[in-house]
Amino acid sequence: MDTVNKLFPANDHEFCQIYVESRITDPRIVHLLNEISRMGCKLPTPFFRCAPCLLPGEETPMMTAGYVLGSFDRFNDIKKLNKPNSKPRATDGLEEATSSASESDYKLQHLLDKPGIIICEDVLHKYGSMNSENNLVHELIHAYDDCRAIMNWADCDQIACTEIRASALSGECRSMYEQLRGHYNVKGQLMNCVRRRATLSLKHSRYCQDQDCEEIVDRQFDKCFADLEPFISRP
Repeated sequence: MDTVNKLFPANDHEFCQIYVESRITDPRIVHLLNEISRMGCKLPTPFFRCAPCLLPGEETPMMTAGYVLGSFDRFNDIKKLNKPNSKPRATDGLEEATSSASESDYKLQHLLDKPGIIICEDVLHKYGSMNSENNLVHELIHAYDDCRAIMNWADCDQIACTEIRASALSGECRSMYEQLRGHYNVKGQLMNCVRRRATLSLKHSRYCQDQDCEEIVDRQFDKCFADLEPFISRP
């Protein structure tokens, strides 16, 4: 990563670089990266990449970060499996964002041809601070699940499972974040948050948006919520 002025970042890209550098020492992130490497999945360099994600004229992003599916040794095989489109995809709806823009107006597709986790530098100031490192942990859970199993990212049950795990293990459903979102119910707060956020993520999938996403999440919930790997407890 290039050297930047950490006190006075010149632009969104430098701010994003500082953000990543300050978060990757988080013990949960270190643990996830170590476990991914331990399972034999080679981490590409760089694994975390800052890039603009907003479509022209957009103010609200479809995501603040996204894992490019199939980012390890299987990356080229995943691209072949995705034919006829032959494009890798990212979690959290990035494939819909890129497919809806013309090639002349929006040049994000090259990012999906590189493995790793994309951090959206042009929305980080506004949307990335509330969950801080939780956004990166969320995407790393997807990467971990992709590493430990040959995931079929067109299978809505498998997508639902990794979304349940990512929401449950990232810390994004802690009560303080839920209250900031306007959800004040204490009883069942964690499970309700995980169900809601996993369902929203599933609805962003090109393969699942026309299906009963709530029913799919319910079907996978108990098993996947109970799966704490590679941790021993929820945050």
